[in-house]
Amino acid sequence: MYYSLSFRDSMPWCVYFGQYRQSNHWEHRGKKLPFHLLIYVTGGSAVFNHSGSSYEVRTGDWLLIPRDTFYTADTADFCEYYYFHFTANLMECGDVLPENKSGWGFGYSAEPQENTAENSTVCCLTDYMRFPEHSTVMLPLCAKLHHRLFKLQSEAEYEFQLIFGQILLELSKQLRNSADPPSSALVNKIVYYIHENISEPITLNDLAEHFGLSKSYILKLFRQTFNTTVTVYINNVKLDNALQLLLTSMMNINEISAFLGYTDSAYFSRLFKRRFGICPSKYNQNIY
Repeated sequence: MYYSLSFRDSMPWCVYFGQYRQSNHWEHRGKKLPFHLLIYVTGGSAVFNHSGSSYEVRTGDWLLIPRDTFYTADTADFCEYYYFHFTANLMECGDVLPENKSGWGFGYSAEPQENTAENSTVCCLTDYMRFPEHSTVMLPLCAKLHHRLFKLQSEAEYEFQLIFGQILLELSKQLRNSADPPSSALVNKIVYYIHENISEPITLNDLAEHFGLSKSYILKLFRQTFNTTVTVYINNVKLDNALQLLLTSMMNINEISAFLGYTDSAYFSRLFKRRFGICPSKYNQNIY
């Protein structure tokens, strides 16, 4: 079963958090909680049963048990785990990973976006999640939660909840990455790299060298995914950023051109006019 929740509706709130080590043939005879229960196993193993299913969890596994769900558990040896009791508007989505609909984008928008169900950023979880290789991210976040428990400052409670929200988002991100086909995940990494290095004069050669791939394979990925070439895609990203900089910054055209990695401002202006139908100098004048 997949579940979704939107951080725009209301922030998830962790009401109980702690760490247990169960041993000596521990057996949980059954309980039903008024909160959602999230378990992160950091050592050993155990078997949890609920809703007619049985889950054997081991180091690195996550288990989600929705509120008001009767569950039992036992371990033949030992099991060490973090537990999170939390409130959230958790919606059942069946056996299909819900589509990631979001109004969020790179750069800035001149117009505010309406927060609707159609463009809400969705956090996705499922009953059983196994990401042992992600422990280098999750364990430090759990340690930060422990640290906040013993701080007396009033801000500590809200810092705690923000970290818990980060944990949920990290789980959602890993769940989506594991569900994506390898080529889709690779394209996402390349696109993220382009946006993160927007000020650099990125080329197809740079991408091939950075990701250890052939140029022809990257070209094929971009044609299949975006129906365009890598160069056109990179220029479009840069030009979209240029448009926003003309709207929101005090930078002149030469400064914007240099900031986006173009060594020739005249070439930048030709690309801008080709994409938007107007020279950047005239567009700049029309704004004011």
